[in-house]
Amino acid sequence: MELRTSTWMSDKLISGMQGKRRESFTLEVKRWNSEKNILEPLPPPVAQKRTIGMPRKRILKTKKKKKKKKKPKPLPFREIKITPRINLKGKFMIFLGEFSSFSERKTSTWFKRKGAKILSRLMKKTSVAILGSNIPEEHLERIEKHNIETWDEEDVLIFIATYYLKSDFIPAFYRVDSIENIDVPDHEFQIGDEVELNDKKKKNGKYYVHVTKPIECWIPEDNLARIFEMWRSNTEVELFEKPDPQSSHFKLKCQTVMTNYTYKFENNTMMHVWYPKSGWIILDENNMDLIKKCTASEFITSKLSED
Repeated sequence: MELRTSTWMSDKLISGMQGKRRESFTLEVKRWNSEKNILEPLPPPVAQKRTIGMPRKRILKTKKKKKKKKKPKPLPFREIKITPRINLKGKFMIFLGEFSSFSERKTSTWFKRKGAKILSRLMKKTSVAILGSNIPEEHLERIEKHNIETWDEEDVLIFIATYYLKSDFIPAFYRVDSIENIDVPDHEFQIGDEVELNDKKKKNGKYYVHVTKPIECWIPEDNLARIFEMWRSNTEVELFEKPDPQSSHFKLKCQTVMTNYTYKFENNTMMHVWYPKSGWIILDENNMDLIKKCTASEFITSKLSED
């Protein structure tokens, strides 16, 4: 059995005392000797010296585990931005010859609204000459002399389409328009077939696309034409900024839209619209009908032809 007695005083008071008065307030520790029945002073503890090589006691600090942020799932598509090759504002344009794919009146009106100036006669300052059929030879010579850029009817339709088609997506669906120069052994492609592709590369100055369905192969891009879906809605649709029903949106009064990609998001099927506005809509099978599939040129032709 051990008994410990002690007297305590703050360090400030003890430091101010001297001699015996200070000693009376120092710590006194004794133990009971059962054999002698007396209290004996307890010897002070001996400090253990640290020898070389003896490890120090270390207090291990527990690190808080950082919560890993969940990475968003990669989207199953890749978006490709599309920009028109020239800015029409201030450009001088002229229509020469006869046109079968579109109305010259409607097309020239469209170019005027976008900032172009339509000329009535060929001039040196002409930026673009749109050529049809039955063009006088003297006009062709003058175009070549002044190095004026020329567009045919297909160039006009594609340019107008890219003005609205600000982005496209991969994978995408294309239509086979030609089976020439397809270097695929025993292929069974026919004109009008639909194929799905997901990549494009340039080889020897020509562009080739990677077809994944119905078979996997590489074929020239010139053999294909991008096809889009035309949908008609019986009611107003909401146009979303992103493929997410929680993103900002507004009402779209137009009843006919052109789409170029379909994406399943949770319980909704989202479709990307490129005409008349760019954005995403929710597919409503009860109030929307698929009218037809067509190329961009075919769609623009239907808009710019005479009624």
